[in-house]
This record gives sequence, structure tokens and C-alpha cells, in this order.
Amino acid sequence: MEQRGELARETAKLEELEQTRERFTRDLRALGQERILERRARELGLVRPGERAFIVRGLDEVEAAAEAERERDSGDGGIFGWLPDLI
Repeated sequence: MEQRGELARETAKLEELEQTRERFTRDLRALGQERILERRARELGLVRPGERAFIVRGLDEVEAAAEAERERDSGDGGIFGWLPDLI
């Protein structure tokens, strides 16, 4: 009985590893595509020669304030929660 349980666990691990391998294979193929490669480079903060890089600071605070405002506005009147402010 213990061997069946171990076999099931190992089979599940094997399936997970095969899925991971397939994902990595797809990722490697995608890296060969220029637009995918450029997007990944941009995510890492790289710029092309001659381009200027800009650092935006405080974005986290802006996003947090916008989220707080959305939560505040969505609490009362649903999608028309802003309407009473206009009347």
C-alpha cells in the first residue's frame, strides 16, 4: 500500500516537472522573438542606444492613493457613487 502512495506522489511530481519543462521550452522559443526580447529587456530597465531613461519616483504612493480613492468611491452608490457629488 505504501508503494502505491509513493508511486502516486512520484507520478504527480513527474507531471509537474514535465509542465515546467514545457513552460521553459515555450519561454525559450519566445525569447527568440525580437518583440518579446525587447519587452523583457524593458522590464529589466534596459534602453536602446541613444534613448533616454527616465526614473519615476513616488509611483507607489500615487497608485496607493488611487486605489484608496477607488475603494472609497465604490462603497456607497456602486458605479454611480460619484453622481451625488454633482447634484
